[in-house]
Amino acid sequence: MKPHKGWFSIVQFCPDPNRLEAANIGVLLFCPSLDFLKVRMASDNRRITKFFGSKDFDLAMVNSFKRGLEERLRREQVRVLDCEQLVDFVDRRANQIRISPPRSIRVTETERQLDELFAQLVGGQIGRRETGVKDLLAKSMAQPALKPKLYTSVPITVPIDGRQLHVPYAFQNGRFNLIHPVRFQAENPLQTAYRYAVEGDSIYETEHEKFGKLRLLVVGSFRSKLDENKQLVNRVLSNHHVTLFAADELDELVDEILVTGKNRSDYAE
Repeated sequence: MKPHKGWFSIVQFCPDPNRLEAANIGVLLFCPSLDFLKVRMASDNRRITKFFGSKDFDLAMVNSFKRGLEERLRREQVRVLDCEQLVDFVDRRANQIRISPPRSIRVTETERQLDELFAQLVGGQIGRRETGVKDLLAKSMAQPALKPKLYTSVPITVPIDGRQLHVPYAFQNGRFNLIHPVRFQAENPLQTAYRYAVEGDSIYETEHEKFGKLRLLVVGSFRSKLDENKQLVNRVLSNHHVTLFAADELDELVDEILVTGKNRSDYAE
């Protein structure tokens, strides 16, 4: 994969801002062209007690702050589109958990590089990771029968706003279907749905010079399998030529690719 421009920041615990002393407890990596914004946090607070001793820190509150930052980043991902907006997010952190100013980095493998940054700048154990929608999608798309039909790492410019969308998978069945993982886990996931609806419409209406007619296909994760917001999101997207598969419906997506997908060899690369 060619390098993409990205930024990273160090997440720190700073009990007394006046002393400017801090312990590194996590790392944030942002790469807008790959639609990636994620943080790795330490699973414990050993680094804090090592730096500051066993003072009267409320470590339960520290853990709460760490979880809050992770959740806030998940919600902010659809709104942080460039480094300036990331800086604005960083500048709004006001509690004992601070984020350093972003530094530039060349990104090729997001998850691996985030792990490497964590090991280099924080060390220790990474907090427990949930299986995200990107991981679930990657596992489903790894089936050997899909390989002749799948395109991978497809860069697409969204016609309506010029945003660079890095699509991990795509397949051709008369339209070139762009498979893009999205989290709909905020309190109001419709804001995310409206964004992809507008972009999906513009993608559907604009013919690509290489791939021809396009369609956006979203693989979405929701707070629960029974989340009624899933129906609302599906209604918004389907009215704008965007197809939704929930993360627990990936078998249906696999079936669609196997049944309708054309082999890449049938088309000139």
